[in-house]
Amino acid sequence: LTYVKENRLQKGALQIILSGDRPFRKMQFKDVEYFFLDGRPLNLEENDYSPVEMPFISQNIDRVVGPVTDEMTEAQKVRLKEFVDHCHNKGFKVRCWNTPDNVTTWNQLQEVGVDLINTDLLKPLRAHLYR
Repeated sequence: LTYVKENRLQKGALQIILSGDRPFRKMQFKDVEYFFLDGRPLNLEENDYSPVEMPFISQNIDRVVGPVTDEMTEAQKVRLKEFVDHCHNKGFKVRCWNTPDNVTTWNQLQEVGVDLINTDLLKPLRAHLYR
């Protein structure tokens, strides 16, 4: 497992990220920590967690760029790129959820630098990424 010991990240084959209703109050980040948090845009401004403790910022795509049907418009891609750049500049990776699950959108997410693609279509995404 990936863990943090004495404020140093020790990479392993698997990293446990707590998402959804995250237990912020229970997370104490002890000398050795095996659990990490999935952040939200608000966490970028709070500066309570480092990118080590909270490796990525996740958000519903609709909240970042507005509703997306089959693919993003150019204006939406610009807004998403600004969001991605802001997160990356603070050291965080980016994940968006509620994105259309298709090759066009996966390409657009990659074009603007989204780090983690959220999907229910694992085999098609794998085939797309490793073609």
